[in-house]
Amino acid sequence: MTDDGWRVTVTPKAAMVLHRRYGKPSFVTATLGFWGTLHAERGQLRLMGHNDLVAVISEIEQVGTDQVYTGSGMFFPGLVVTIAGGEKLPLLPLERPGLLPHVRTDPSAIAAEIRAVVFGDA
Repeated sequence: MTDDGWRVTVTPKAAMVLHRRYGKPSFVTATLGFWGTLHAERGQLRLMGHNDLVAVISEIEQVGTDQVYTGSGMFFPGLVVTIAGGEKLPLLPLERPGLLPHVRTDPSAIAAEIRAVVFGDA
């Protein structure tokens, strides 16, 4: 975690779930996915896109890892946040955003850190 949370790529699949549930991001942004920052607090995650609050996710059932589809034909190890109703938010952790290939961090370590904060395991 950085001082400013965990940087992630919000995949198009996750962005569409957020769009349907919370009304953000816009439909166009959701179809493309976007970069954001996750902030964990006891019982919830806040997802920021640039400087805007995209969603406060409080119905978290599980935070784990799995292969995440990027939307462009590739799968990478990523975070999967399962929210109420079994909907999944597949996210890709990043060290730094940009248009070129990213340095990816260990999603298992990030998932463990998020679980410790959200579920109070620490």
